[in-house]
Amino acid sequence: QLNQYPRVLIEALLASEDTRFWWHPGVDPIGTGRALLANLVGGRVLEGGSTLTQQLARSLYPEQVGQGETLARKWRELLVALQLEARYSKQDLLLSYLNRVFLGSGWGFEDASRHLFGKPAARLELAEAALLVGLLPSPNGYDPCFDPQAALAARNQVLAKIADSGRISADLARSARRQPIQLA
Repeated sequence: QLNQYPRVLIEALLASEDTRFWWHPGVDPIGTGRALLANLVGGRVLEGGSTLTQQLARSLYPEQVGQGETLARKWRELLVALQLEARYSKQDLLLSYLNRVFLGSGWGFEDASRHLFGKPAARLELAEAALLVGLLPSPNGYDPCFDPQAALAARNQVLAKIADSGRISADLARSARRQPIQLA
């Protein structure tokens, strides 16, 4: 059930990974355009434009979507994402993402929460939720057990995104940034 995850986790995830999740059809034309422009100007891949549904498509159907950063793979990812959106509700897709995404210590936010914090995801606090969401771009690179400074920087970026999106106040984000990482 989606209600087994705290609101702070869902808000952190959406603010960081897919701000328009609730209204796009699986592909976000604004996010895709922004990423394409940034990558063209930068001369290399600087930003991904994948929605949560596209990320889920890659995770659930790796054989159909394929590997690498090719245009053909992005096209297949887009088609699978549109099919997922047509078949499942937004709530089901979000729940599937929360349960299946790889965070370095098992699959899903529940496993990661129990491994890193010794508690169920339902009891995550803001700073903890932001740390887990911060792992998404590089679960091993931002692993707080091996590189606490990188994990802290990633967490603080997520907190800034949540505040910038208006989902939490600047004061709440500042307070969460001041908290040290406390692992189980």
